[in-house]
Amino acid sequence: MNHDQTTRPMALPGAQKDNEFAKFRKVIKMSKNGLELIADERHRQIEQERYSLEHDDNEKPGALTTAAICYATMAASGPEMRQAIRHQAEHGIPPKHWPWELSSWKPGEDDSNKSRIRELVKAGALIAAEIDRLQRQVIPAPPAITE
Repeated sequence: MNHDQTTRPMALPGAQKDNEFAKFRKVIKMSKNGLELIADERHRQIEQERYSLEHDDNEKPGALTTAAICYATMAASGPEMRQAIRHQAEHGIPPKHWPWELSSWKPGEDDSNKSRIRELVKAGALIAAEIDRLQRQVIPAPPAITE
């Protein structure tokens, strides 16, 4: 056997792949994948935070994307930068490009993967909100019915 044959996983049929993935998720205690977490967060933003579609439509162009970038940047930052950003916020200074009030900036409390995942989930939900906002802008109004 050559090296490629020993290290490459065996291809599985569709149903068997799904079953194997479910087992894998159980083993690593992964309850939801990234897409599911982002969808849940977007739903939470709408239902609990009351960030309605109309609210999003009234945001300044780019505000949702800029907020997403702030969260993604925080998630990608090393411990020193993360601490510096948290320190600034404790002293009333939001991240440089944060588009809203400081009170809405809620990064993770530490440098754990859990905090980083939460920040990426928020970023993903904000990106989804911006995509939806932009799509609503291009939908033409229905023609007026005249009798």
